Amino acid sequence: HLSLRRQRQMCIRDRKMKPFIVPERTDYHKMLVSSVVSCSTAMVRAELLKAHPFRKDTYHEDYALWMELFALPIRAAGDEKVLMHYRQVRGSRSNAKGNAARKRWEVYRRTLHMGLLESAWAFCRYAVHGFLKYYAP
Repeated sequence: HLSLRRQRQMCIRDRKMKPFIVPERTDYHKMLVSSVVSCSTAMVRAELLKAHPFRKDTYHEDYALWMELFALPIRAAGDEKVLMHYRQVRGSRSNAKGNAARKRWEVYRRTLHMGLLESAWAFCRYAVHGFLKYYAP
């Protein structure tokens, strides 16, 4: 079982963002489009993390871990409490969206072993969702 805590993303590139509240539920297929699990607020059973440590062969080691766990499958539930305020700053790893997109593609292909068409479909949905999240009014 994985418990997701709600978080708010407060600003990026010196502009205010809408609050990001985790959904009540998520699963493997939803996580292909939007990663809603944050290491800062997730609660996971210790035995799961011992059996599935972070991978050292991928840039998005946290995302790879969540996807590995969701493939088991596990249940994940969001919680209403806001436990974190998150801010991205210029030059940070999480702020480099072009690099993050390239690395997401690599996770689809190399880590999750998805086929070309399945990866392309997931990536298109991820890109549209990301554009709307960060750039839509």
